[in-house]
Amino acid sequence: MLPIKDWSEIDNKEFDVKRTFEKSELAKDQLRTAIWLFLNRIDFASAITLAGAAGNILHALVEHQNKQPTLEYGRLLCSKLIGHVPGRSKYLKNFGDLTGINRLKHMSAECPDTIEIDLEKCAETAITRAVLDFIKLYGDAEARSNPAVNSFMQWLWVLHGERMMKEYGPLLEGLKEDGFKTA
Repeated sequence: MLPIKDWSEIDNKEFDVKRTFEKSELAKDQLRTAIWLFLNRIDFASAITLAGAAGNILHALVEHQNKQPTLEYGRLLCSKLIGHVPGRSKYLKNFGDLTGINRLKHMSAECPDTIEIDLEKCAETAITRAVLDFIKLYGDAEARSNPAVNSFMQWLWVLHGERMMKEYGPLLEGLKEDGFKTA
């Protein structure tokens, strides 16, 4: 075998293969990988960016089905919680800022070289948003049959379920009584 002197000598045919992918399937792959990285405590920063990308695709797919994405539901819920509804673009940007999604995917001359962030908490929040839109899009049955999504939902329930029901259960009941759609 002759030594390779230059990249141009390598047959790159296997690298040049273009294929068509469904964005919904890529979003599922991104979400699965984000959950795996998170639950195995391997790489929270990558989990954030993957969950952010998956969440954006799933959000758009939910909208295309004329359903209400998780962040839109949260934005509208603000009217009941704080008395006004924030602008859509501002709310979505704020979510990206709070979860670190925006700070981890952008770098320019004006951006600082460092960020202060709770990577684990931000990854949990970004993944939760994507999982909720996954459920809205595909339904509970597919969420339960998807090993990654089901594992994350179980992890979330064990960690936060009881506390969340105590804190938010009465709020949800009050919202239902007021006619606010809670699902």
